[in-house]
Amino acid sequence: MSIEVKNLSFSYEGNPVLENITFCVNSGEFLGIAGPNGSGKSTLAKCLNGIFSPTKGEVIVDGISVADKSKQWIVRQTVGLVFQNPDNQLVASVVEEDVAFGPENLGIPPSIIRERVQYALERVGLINERKRLVSTLSGGQKQRVAIAGILAMKPRYIVLDEPTSMLDPIGRKEVLSTVLQLKEEGVGIVYITHHLEELVYADKIVLLYGGKIFKEGTARDILTDEDTLKRIGLDIPEIPALALKLKKLDIKFNKIPLTVEEMVNALLD
Repeated sequence: MSIEVKNLSFSYEGNPVLENITFCVNSGEFLGIAGPNGSGKSTLAKCLNGIFSPTKGEVIVDGISVADKSKQWIVRQTVGLVFQNPDNQLVASVVEEDVAFGPENLGIPPSIIRERVQYALERVGLINERKRLVSTLSGGQKQRVAIAGILAMKPRYIVLDEPTSMLDPIGRKEVLSTVLQLKEEGVGIVYITHHLEELVYADKIVLLYGGKIFKEGTARDILTDEDTLKRIGLDIPEIPALALKLKKLDIKFNKIPLTVEEMVNALLD
């Protein structure tokens, strides 16, 4: 089971936005996609669940082409999309009603909807907020409600398009924690961001620049490559940046740490 992107190109009115993009993400895998503004990240997100169809190439979701109009509803149930601004995705005034909205539109029986709402709110840590007004929630809580609404439709993959760009550090931490938990439960994650520190736990990362793949590799390959990141206008995360400075002072590392925990363990060895 996977999302396969094969030689994908996309143009707006003849203007190329994405060119020859190829990658794959499996169930239970965390793929990070990063790049500066204008690199085509949001367009790519919309191609992954069939909102946009590729101009050239194809996107295959568990064997189904997103270009197959007769099966687009299946694709959009299989690949959930979480947008940058949760207010653009929330439709009901009460938390549990918003989470139930998607399954209701799928025609799922009420008894099963209640089970799915319970499941989804537990997954995102908001079960005790189910009766709250959405308008009273913090930004991070709203984004978690948006994720819960997607989870209630039981997707196999979730694409998150800059999900923390409008959040404070606490909200960002809440959302990322939820995403990592979903990965552990077998959900395939495509996480699009320009906050590279959020990708330290990714299984692999694809860097986009000018609508093309600039580089791809493991999180450690990408997030410690300061020269490559600078070339496309991205900042290396704080921990590997610090490690590289310490390395210049002859402090030895078996591998450049990506997290605080790795840094502490490396310095204590």
